[in-house]
Amino acid sequence: MREFIWCAYGCGMGQLNEGGHRNNIVTCIKCYKKTCFTHKTEWHEGLTCTDYDIMKNPEIQASQRWIVQNCKKCPKCSCRIEKADGCDHMTCGKCRYEFCWSCLADYEAIRRHGNHQHDSRCKHYAQCHS
Repeated sequence: MREFIWCAYGCGMGQLNEGGHRNNIVTCIKCYKKTCFTHKTEWHEGLTCTDYDIMKNPEIQASQRWIVQNCKKCPKCSCRIEKADGCDHMTCGKCRYEFCWSCLADYEAIRRHGNHQHDSRCKHYAQCHS
């Protein structure tokens, strides 16, 4: 479907966009500058439309900051995990991988070989006495 869009740079030119929202970058046939079809603004170089929406929304930005500050990524599947309370033995709700919250060490290795499998800077680390 073809939809009309004005150039976001004010050159006075408009054009039909082939593909609508599936074709978000519209290059003006007069000034050759790029307009975002979805946002009807100058093209947001380096950002997808979703990234642009997040950048423009302060509530989403605040949520993203909170997630980065308070959650960690599962070492196996990268799903974000929040630790509310309790011990540091975590199980990912998505992939069921078990790991240490403090150092992200694999709990299977810890069970099999002992606490020296934790990172040496982790509070749960214990030297191996062989």
